[in-house]
Amino acid sequence: MDAGHVDQAGLAPQHLGGHRSHQPVERLGAVTEYRIRPGSGGAGAWRGGDGVVREYVMEADQDLSLWWERSVTPAWGLFGGEAGEPPRVVLNPGTEHAREMLKANSLRVRKGDVLRCESGGGGGYGTPAE
Repeated sequence: MDAGHVDQAGLAPQHLGGHRSHQPVERLGAVTEYRIRPGSGGAGAWRGGDGVVREYVMEADQDLSLWWERSVTPAWGLFGGEAGEPPRVVLNPGTEHAREMLKANSLRVRKGDVLRCESGGGGGYGTPAE
């Protein structure tokens, strides 16, 4: 399963459900990148699903709160499969002010700031050599 499918928790990154005007992510900023995160799934006889990359440009000064899970213990593999890549979130990537974080509470961001979110990959299943 890659990022375009619903996982066991019922999450589908391409649709949050409900009326879009009620989704806080709309206030976050303009989406400038949205793609599969290649190679983020763990190796295995059946490779783990790849995560996604989303990049947003802030359209206004605002407070940002984040809470990403599986940062210390990424999705593990089973029966010899390898773990997937952990998530990664960077504010203003590729600049001298780049800041990596996975959790933030009311972090002040400015108009024009870039937030890059990379979801973690799933764990592989079975020994990769199989």
